[in-house]
Amino acid sequence: MKSGIRGKTIAIQMMLLSIFGVEASEKWFAGGTPQWFTKEFADTWLVGLPGGLDFSWYLIAFLETLIAASALISILRGEFLVRRDQIVLRAALLISLGFYLMLGFGGRISGNHDIAAHSFQYFTGTLLSLFMIERSEGRFTGRPGGHRNHRQGADKDKARANAGTPQRNRSQNQKRDSQNHQPRFVKNR
Repeated sequence: MKSGIRGKTIAIQMMLLSIFGVEASEKWFAGGTPQWFTKEFADTWLVGLPGGLDFSWYLIAFLETLIAASALISILRGEFLVRRDQIVLRAALLISLGFYLMLGFGGRISGNHDIAAHSFQYFTGTLLSLFMIERSEGRFTGRPGGHRNHRQGADKDKARANAGTPQRNRSQNQKRDSQNHQPRFVKNR
């Protein structure tokens, strides 16, 4: 019997909460925009934004807080249980993807390619996490056409197709279907 808890979901929730929660709290309690951030982006167009570099700093802090709060809400909703939809966790991962794109872009315009490379790695890991969440809910089976080709979905489609067919034709259709799925050497007997 399958467990009612998704272990991978718990790991993803805890990862998001710990990474973004710690970073957000450090930014909010830092007492303003730090010198290293101002120096890093002093020669970029971000200085000309309304609010200057303070806006960029607090936008990063806000997004990190939003992602950490979403992870916490996901845990409190019990999205790690098999019977629960993982909508809040999925939203947190999607926001994270945008966040890492933003950080990578910032690394590129400041000329700090290490930040851009790290952001790409985090983006890839987040994309993998999102894929695992989608797969755990049966939304993605790894086959072309998505969940419609999933075994249960195909059986439901056949049942719908046979709903208006008389019983005699249904058994002939099922016999033909079973013959189509046999290996070639069995068909040629």
